[in-house]
Amino acid sequence: RYRYKNAWWAGVAYRSSMTAVIEAGFMVKKRFQIGYAFDQNISNLAKYTAGSHELILAYHFVKSKYGRR
Repeated sequence: RYRYKNAWWAGVAYRSSMTAVIEAGFMVKKRFQIGYAFDQNISNLAKYTAGSHELILAYHFVKSKYGRR
């Protein structure tokens, strides 16, 4: 995954299940990110599938330097 100025990110991946992935997204207020990914099967099953679309919503928790409260 490549990050640009900690605001945008994009990447490509390969899964052992013979799937290629392209993804991109952006950060919102340093802790929340929104993105999109497209997975395409590249095995013999590819002719039977159209790939899958994924919406990425993530929240990054920040660990307190004082431990649990």
